[in-house]
Amino acid sequence: MRVRALMVIAMAEGMSAWAAQPATVPGRSVIVCLETETDGWVRSTAGPETSKIFAQIGVRIEWGPDTPACRRRGAAIVIRLSYRTPATLQPRAWAYALPFEGTHIVVFYDRVQD
Repeated sequence: MRVRALMVIAMAEGMSAWAAQPATVPGRSVIVCLETETDGWVRSTAGPETSKIFAQIGVRIEWGPDTPACRRRGAAIVIRLSYRTPATLQPRAWAYALPFEGTHIVVFYDRVQD
């Protein structure tokens, strides 16, 4: 339960930078390409919870695997899960996004699990 909650928080936090942009309007769909090595837990558990959070502000999330086909579907956000995060990379963070770059979010999955 705790890992699920932390994962949802990390994903939602990273996507919040995107959702705060003026171009985001209620009723808009967002394509999210998820790069993961997991057995589907993130897609089946944290993904739906994150979708619920964004549905409350009128943003629908379309989940897909991180493939060239997913990225070609539009202005996709790519979420990458890091399983072997170096201790020197954002040492106290669970995730980060580059809001001015606008498309990539990295979740330190190994830290969330710890």
